[in-house]
Amino acid sequence: MSLMGPAILIAHGLPGDALHDRAFELAGARPLVAWIGAANGDQRAWYERVATVLRQRYGAEVQLARTVPSPGVALDPAETRRLVDAATMIYIGGGDVAVLAERVRALGLDEQVRRRHQEGALVVGISAGAIGLTRYWVQFPEDNPELEQPTRFPCIGALDLAVDCHDEESEWEELRALLGAWEREEPGARVDGYGIPLGGALEVAPTGMVTHLGPAPKWLRLDGGRVVE
Repeated sequence: MSLMGPAILIAHGLPGDALHDRAFELAGARPLVAWIGAANGDQRAWYERVATVLRQRYGAEVQLARTVPSPGVALDPAETRRLVDAATMIYIGGGDVAVLAERVRALGLDEQVRRRHQEGALVVGISAGAIGLTRYWVQFPEDNPELEQPTRFPCIGALDLAVDCHDEESEWEELRALLGAWEREEPGARVDGYGIPLGGALEVAPTGMVTHLGPAPKWLRLDGGRVVE
């Protein structure tokens, strides 16, 4: 029987910080890392900054699992899938959650990341990447005029919880909106939600146990039609 891998969800971190140190402690020596930059359009400069630190500090072999074409170079989805299949760590960068969700679903990477995580691969998400590893995020009418109220949309779904990142100043308004949409669309659902503050991260063990690194997260639970905290 395969054992699901661990996960590290970082609100906002810099490669080489203590949160990354913990992720690479779990990854072991010289991990093979597939960097998915769908949330930021595979920005090459962003990738190079991260990859350089991961190589120098942790001895990682880092490869860009491309999700968009680059100038003069067509996208090769088969090569992207090959890199993700080979990786021992799948690292998902920050940016825009909706863009991330759209690109990975279009390429079938959502199913592939879920499968690799279930097979034991470590998944690491930064900001939008952390949110994108969960089941759903929320869209608002001001972003989509077709909506009448906040509505959830599917993400990668590797982790069965709800997450928001570095939104403590609004008292986790978007996370609360997500849980409200979840209840409307799935009455009676029971969901644990975590607001991860700046400087913080969640560690999700293969057993599903959730612990935190750095500042404690805000915990919310949707249970029986109400949110408890």
